[in-house]
Amino acid sequence: MRWTRHTAESHEVSLYASRDTSLEFDVSTGILWTERQKAFRFDRLRMMGAGRELVLGDTALITYGETGLTARGVRLVGAEGTFLELDGAIPDSGQAALDLQARGLHLQNFLEAPGNPWDLRGRIDIDFRIRGTADAPLADLEATIDAPSIRGIGYERLTTDLSYAGRRLAVNTALVTDDTEIARIDGFLRVDLSLRDIERRLLDEPIDLTVAVDNLPLTAIELRVQSLQDVEGVALGGFRVTGHPGALRFDGETRIQGAAATIPSLGIRLQDVTGGFVFDGADARIDTLRLDSSAGGTAIVTGHVGVEDPTDVTLDLAFEANQFLGIDRRSMRATIDGKGTLTGSYRRAELGGQIQISRGQVDAERFVRQRQQYISY
Repeated sequence: MRWTRHTAESHEVSLYASRDTSLEFDVSTGILWTERQKAFRFDRLRMMGAGRELVLGDTALITYGETGLTARGVRLVGAEGTFLELDGAIPDSGQAALDLQARGLHLQNFLEAPGNPWDLRGRIDIDFRIRGTADAPLADLEATIDAPSIRGIGYERLTTDLSYAGRRLAVNTALVTDDTEIARIDGFLRVDLSLRDIERRLLDEPIDLTVAVDNLPLTAIELRVQSLQDVEGVALGGFRVTGHPGALRFDGETRIQGAAATIPSLGIRLQDVTGGFVFDGADARIDTLRLDSSAGGTAIVTGHVGVEDPTDVTLDLAFEANQFLGIDRRSMRATIDGKGTLTGSYRRAELGGQIQISRGQVDAERFVRQRQQYISY
């Protein structure tokens, strides 16, 4: 890094940074920093992530301050028609005209520097426009991600159209696989996106969205429930979501078909899982969820799930097991019969009822050894 100070307000900065061969950042900029305005003149800008490079075509200028935001000449170009361009202005007073356009950008490139724990991937095209004024902006976003994936779970295409006007953000998003729309979200958010410092962005009852799924693969459940592997099956149906984050209400119903999942900790695979969920406000009623164990037996689950806070749902479930082989490990094996309950929350569930374990066996030496290893860890 090289930093040259010409005056108290004027500086020249050159910076080069890299991480092995996967990430490089090279920039040379002149900075004018005053109380009223901050200006950045980019003479050189080069970024490389995941083996793909973007280079500034010519000198670019970005300024912001009391007079507003201005971007001129910001155009980064890569191979195979890839580019990112920002041009226009949002004045403090008067009409705004700011445009952002991108073609062929790879998500993993931009996420390389901050980290990409979810392994997000895809090739994205963006058209973003801001008009109106700083107090009452008008904005439109059209984005398409080809081959989006998250931790290896991939789809064909994700499209999003957002439109903002009058403190209302309209949302239209679709997920496509094999040229078929398998999930869609439509609706709006009541938000204040004025380009000012304001205390409250979310307005009263800010969320009103409709979610529809049609043969949506259940594979993504593995991202949330890490105790499950090799999840199969699909979801169908739809529901409406309204309310406020942390106090959501749902209305509609969905069902799952042909579902299956492996639970390595128990040594079993659930299969032929079918059932439905009926949403009513903050409550989801389970309409006879049936689970078969690959090693034998069946379990039926009914009851209610509180979904007001989707990050920690509440449970009020009843189940009946019939010769259900619930544990099939080398250290332990057990068949479960009887009726029970599962209450509490997802993070702190409580099991109750009258359950009988038959044809069970425990390899005491192996079980104790595994337990000791677990405790020492």
